Amino acid sequence: MAASAVCLGSQDRWTVVVLNYAGMGNEELEQAITLSRRLFQRIGVETTWSVCPRFDGCTLPPVGSYVRMSVVPWNRGPVLGFASTDSMAVGSPQAYAFHGPVSRVAKKTGFPSAVVLARVMVHEILHLFGLEHAPHGIMRESIDTQELATLASGPMLIPAQLRHMRDGISTLRPAGAEVASR
Repeated sequence: MAASAVCLGSQDRWTVVVLNYAGMGNEELEQAITLSRRLFQRIGVETTWSVCPRFDGCTLPPVGSYVRMSVVPWNRGPVLGFASTDSMAVGSPQAYAFHGPVSRVAKKTGFPSAVVLARVMVHEILHLFGLEHAPHGIMRESIDTQELATLASGPMLIPAQLRHMRDGISTLRPAGAEVASR
C-alpha cells in the first residue's frame, strides 16, 4: 500500500472556503480546487470547497468548522504561500496562496497554474494541520517540474506525517464535529 494511502481508521471532513482576492478566472480556480480535493482524498481527508470573490461577499460557516484559503494578488518575491498557524488559536485557520509567484512557477515549469495553485493550497493547509517541511512529497519547501509531474500519482506523505496530520486535525476539529467512518 502506498504511504499516502495508509488507512488510519476514519476519514476526516473539512470545509475550505477559498477567497479569490486575486480575481482568478472561475475555470482555473475550479481546476485547482478539483485537484486539491483529489489530493486530500488520497490522504483520507474529504473536503468541501466553496469560493467567495472576497471576504465580505459570502456567508461563512461557523468559526472552527472551516479552513480559509485566500488567493491573493501578491507579486513580490519567490514565496508561493503562507499558513497562519497563529490563526488556529482563535479557531479560524487561514492560509494564503500568492498568485504572482504561482503564475511564475507555472510559466517556468510549463504546468498549468491550476496545478501549481493546487499544490500550494494543499501544502499550506497541511501546515495548518501541523505538518512541517520535508525533503520529499507535498511538504517539500520548493516545487520543481518532477514533483509537479508526479503530484497526482506519487506518494504525498509518509505514515509519520499522516499520523501527525491526524493529530493536528483533531486539535482543530470543533467540539461535536463528526468524523465519517470508512
